[in-house]
This record gives sequence, structure tokens and C-alpha cells, in this order.
Amino acid sequence: MKKLFLSLLLVGIITGITGTSIVYAISEQDITDRLERLRESVERQQEEIRYLKQQLEEQKAAAEEAKEREAVEIKKAVAQEVKEKIKLPGWVKRINISGDVRTRYEAIWNREEKDENLKDRNKGRLRARLFINTKVSDEFTGYLGLGTNWDFAKHYKAKTVNDDMTGYGSTKNFGLIRCYGEYKPKWLSGSKFGAGKYKLNFLYTDILWDPDCNPEGVYGYYMYKRFKMFQPFLYGSWNILDEQKNDSDPRLTTIQPGFDLNFGNVKWTLAGSYHGYANLNKGQVYVCEGKKDQTMADLCTYGNSTYTIGSHKYYLYSFRLLEGITNLNFKFANIPVNIFFDYIENTADDVPGDHDTAISTGFKVGENKKKGDLSLYFKWSKIEPDSTLGIFNDSDFYGSNRKGTKTKISYNAWDWLTLNAAIFFTEEEKDTGNDGDDKETRFMTDFVAKF
Repeated sequence: MKKLFLSLLLVGIITGITGTSIVYAISEQDITDRLERLRESVERQQEEIRYLKQQLEEQKAAAEEAKEREAVEIKKAVAQEVKEKIKLPGWVKRINISGDVRTRYEAIWNREEKDENLKDRNKGRLRARLFINTKVSDEFTGYLGLGTNWDFAKHYKAKTVNDDMTGYGSTKNFGLIRCYGEYKPKWLSGSKFGAGKYKLNFLYTDILWDPDCNPEGVYGYYMYKRFKMFQPFLYGSWNILDEQKNDSDPRLTTIQPGFDLNFGNVKWTLAGSYHGYANLNKGQVYVCEGKKDQTMADLCTYGNSTYTIGSHKYYLYSFRLLEGITNLNFKFANIPVNIFFDYIENTADDVPGDHDTAISTGFKVGENKKKGDLSLYFKWSKIEPDSTLGIFNDSDFYGSNRKGTKTKISYNAWDWLTLNAAIFFTEEEKDTGNDGDDKETRFMTDFVAKF
């Protein structure tokens, strides 16, 4: 046994000295294989770590999304609860309120009357309007309009809602400018019928009506829309100008047939109109307490020919007007363009040939709907003395018996605020000796805030 132990010890010493293993030897291939296995193991662990990180991020995102959904649901629930507790009546939801406020500086230069130079005028003017529209049903709508106007005790101004900055800061007048109901029957698509003090709702220019006018009476309109290209229409109205207890009422009847022709973005409208005024010299307008009644011609002739009986003026001629009017609307370089032409002739008996015609033509380029919009408007008009009723046409042109031009530029500083500048060069068409400046230059600049 002792010999065996010594023999084994000797073998171990020899092996240690020579570096030769007789038990196990690791080859280079084995080391490479083991390293490869370790590398693969590390990659699997790294992939697993990335996967776990991704799962963690997805869980966090899902948790955030769930919180947002929960917040939205809570907000909806709160809103619904508030809505149920504070529930507005149905009629309130059908009301639409709008309006505008305008402040204007106006200057009148180069004034001449009967070859005499008059002093320049500079004044401030105000306008405020409030409109309330209520949709009573799918077919019926009610309209109410309130606005400023001149003092009725001093002026008869159906055609303006301006008021001057005057009277040492006194309270301005604010009254009814519109009040009417309109019916659009479903059974007759394209039609509407209304009654009351209504907005001008047919084809016209300001040689016949100032845009601020609101006639009083009844109207009807129908457009046949079966064909997209050709759409004929018919408009009619019957209006009361003044009510008389012991005489016939002054009144106006209007009939206007026409059509629209549509060619892509081009629209051409052509219409012919009849405007028949009756009993104009019967009407009297009460001015103010303590003053006698006056005829419409007494208050201001606005360029129309008159005659005098006693202390009153009366219109010299009747007014039975035939009109041809056309509009062309299209876009040039995506800019809206409107070109118009209006011709009116008074066909009443005995009206002189150089007193019976009114013509207006012009254009508008651009529009004013949103911030940055810019537009340019120009018109030329000639209104002979008895071609149209001066009490209703453009007040800035100063009625009938006028000719001249108007140029206006408008810019939207914001959607709700429009800045305007306009200049008029006008003069008498005929020297009739009636009131009004023979010649003038009128400049206006204003801002209009809409709501």
C-alpha cells in the first residue's frame, strides 16, 4: 500500500512539472463553442429585457389612456347633469341675435348752391342695430330689428338708420326698423311669403332704394329650381306708405319677374320690374306736437319736381316706373367679382323726356367676410329729377336729380371689424331750383363692429 501511494504521488508531481493532463484537456474548439453559447445566452437575456421594457411602456400608455377616457366621461357626465338641472326652454334655442355698431367721420367739401360757395361741413355719425330672429317652426320665422334714427320731430328719414353726433350729448333715438314674419312652405320649395316691416328682399340698386330702407306691407317670392342652369323667379309686393283716415292711402306695388343663369362659377341674373306709386299727394306726415300736418313733398323734395297750393308742396308728376336690372357674378383668380347695371324710366303721363330716366352701373371686386379680406366698389349714377322717388333712394347721393360717382374701399381688420373709406363726387343733373347742394364732394371713413 505504501508503495502504491508513493507511485501515485510521483505521477502527480511529474504531471505538474510537464503540464500534461491525463484527466481532461480543453481544446480551442471547445472554448469557442462555450463562448458562442454564452453570447447567445446574453443576447436572449437582452431581448427579454427589451421585451419587458416594452410591456412596461405599453402598460403605462394604456393606464394614461384609461385615465383620459375616464376624465372625458366624467366631464360628459357633469355637463349632462348641469344641462338637466339648467335646461333652457326650446324657444330660447331657436333665437338668433346679431347686430352691428358703426362710428363714422363725414366731411362735405366743394359745396356749391346757386353759384354760391358754401362752407365745408365736418360731422360725426353713429349707427347701432340689433336683430333678433326666431325660428318658430320649420316653415315660419319671425324677424325683429331695432336701430338708431334721426329725430322724427326734425326729419323724415325713412332711408337711414344714422344719427348725428349733436345735441350736446343728448340721448339718441332707437326704434323699430324691422318687424315681420316669413313663411317658407315645404310643399312649395323655393317660395317665401311675408308681412310686416321687412328687409329689402328683391333685386335693386340704390338709385331706387337706399339699403337702410325697410318697406311696410306684404310680399311673395317664388323661384323654380328644377333646372340648375336656368332658374326663373317672380317677386311681388304691396306696400303702404302712409295711412289716411279720410282719404286714400299712398301705396306702392312692385312686380319683378326674372331668371338666374348658372354656368359653373358664373351667375348671370336678369330681371324686369314695375314699381307703381299711388296717391302720393294724399299722404300727410305728422311732424311734431303743435305743428300742422305736412305732405311728403313739404318735408323735403329730394330732387323731385313739385308744385305749391297754399302752404303745401305736392309732387308734380306720378311715378310709374319700369326697370331693367342685371347682375353678373363670377370669380377672377379666386376673387369674387360683381358687375351691375340698372335702368329705370318713369312712364307716367306728362313727365318730360329729360326728367324720366335713371341709370346706374358699376362693380365690386372682393368681399368682406373674414380677417384680411379687401374689397373695392365703384358706381356711376345719373338720376333725373322725376325718374325715381327721392325720399327713398340713396341718402348719401342726396336723392334724385343727381349724377356722379362713388368709390369705396373696405378692409377686414378682424372677422368682426370692417374699416371703410368712401368718396362721392356728385352734382345736380338739372337746375330745377329745388333744395339741395348743386355740387359737392363727400368723404366718409368709418368702422363697423359686428356681433
